[in-house]
Amino acid sequence: MDVLLVCAIIVSASIIIVPYILPRPLPEITLRVLTQYDSSITDVMENSFLTSSYAEDNNIVDIEWVTQLSSMWRILIESGPIDLIMGPWEIIDEFGQTGLLRPISESILSGINESIAGVPMKGYSASQPIWCSYAISIRIFELLANETHLQEYGLSIPETVEDMLSPRYSPTELNSSLIGMDWPVSFSVENYEFRNFITKAFGWNNGIQNLTNLYANSQLYQHAGEALEALLEGEIGITLTMFDGQSWESFPSTISRTHLENMVFVNPNVVAVDNETQNASHSEAFIDYLLSPEGQSIWLVDDYGLLPVSREVFDVPEAEYNESIYEEFNWTISTEGFGVSDSYSQEDDVLGVYMEFTTKLTHSTLTKSWRNIFRAYENGSVNEIQFNYFREMLGMPLTIVDPISHVNEIFTREYAQRIFIHLYNVDYAIEVTYLWMVAANQRYEMILSELSALM
Repeated sequence: MDVLLVCAIIVSASIIIVPYILPRPLPEITLRVLTQYDSSITDVMENSFLTSSYAEDNNIVDIEWVTQLSSMWRILIESGPIDLIMGPWEIIDEFGQTGLLRPISESILSGINESIAGVPMKGYSASQPIWCSYAISIRIFELLANETHLQEYGLSIPETVEDMLSPRYSPTELNSSLIGMDWPVSFSVENYEFRNFITKAFGWNNGIQNLTNLYANSQLYQHAGEALEALLEGEIGITLTMFDGQSWESFPSTISRTHLENMVFVNPNVVAVDNETQNASHSEAFIDYLLSPEGQSIWLVDDYGLLPVSREVFDVPEAEYNESIYEEFNWTISTEGFGVSDSYSQEDDVLGVYMEFTTKLTHSTLTKSWRNIFRAYENGSVNEIQFNYFREMLGMPLTIVDPISHVNEIFTREYAQRIFIHLYNVDYAIEVTYLWMVAANQRYEMILSELSALM
């Protein structure tokens, strides 16, 4: 056979065969991520991820962030294409329960806890993981205490809400109040979050009882910061504040700070894979990165108000972080917690109005009743069973004749949900709040009358 012909055959065969035996280049992938974050956070995640081996090994070259109001998310997911969703766990979990999310490989999630402080860090559907938390925000309820002031009364710093309601910290003839709290408006952040937490941690009825008793046991200040000023001046011994785990405020050496036991909001920031994604393995590579020490190190910076979910990130030799972040992370993951996340609810708004008119605007009669309950207990006029009866009665949710239904309505969670929309009606709001205030004063006067008969 002619040599040239043989060469031609070999070359032709090579042209045909070589493309099939050589590895083909991977297609370049752009991930589309539906999120609530603005560019201050997405830019950091994107730049960090795209320069990582996770992106390089999977040929992921870009991330397209789709930012929309969460009310539009279901429409965007169903119209596609979306690869990943990052946002509040309640919304994403609902998507998972309605079949919009793809299960995540369990091997990726092995390094994170099932829960932190009782709040889930993973979500499941049909026993398969469908979302996970990659970072958390926390809000810890703290007591600031003037130890010098407390020592004058032979008292230590309380550790729980129940401690704060004990006879030891009740007002006396010598001390108008050991506890002070700011209450500038019903919807101030700290008031809202404290009420929200207490009613979720202790239940609606018990939560309202605890809140009423605590307000009865406290000096209320009209402007933000006044309680702290009173604490620093030695006028009160204790005030309540909230701490986000990162921004520390310095105080004089006489002021100590104590985390209230188990009193922490934990808000998971979660990620999930769209069930219709065409980039399932690439999406999991992104999640794998977020949960790796490299990805977790993003949240060691104070700027974002978030903490990592994995302790291993603190073991990375080159990791840089404020020691306080490590301390608060360890405290949070070690506390049992009440399983409360800072989720908004309409009934919490209504509760703020209710507490305004039943405790703040009736505070004089409320505190008088509270003091007489303790005075009767201390002098033996009532026994422990009677003492607990009066204390529970003081904060028991009130009953009024509702201006719309014209029937007796107890202030239950369901009732608060029903009347939320009606509070936008000025006439209704004026009437219902007046009825609550009258009912509260009648309750407190009745307690005073019953105590007077016993004393």
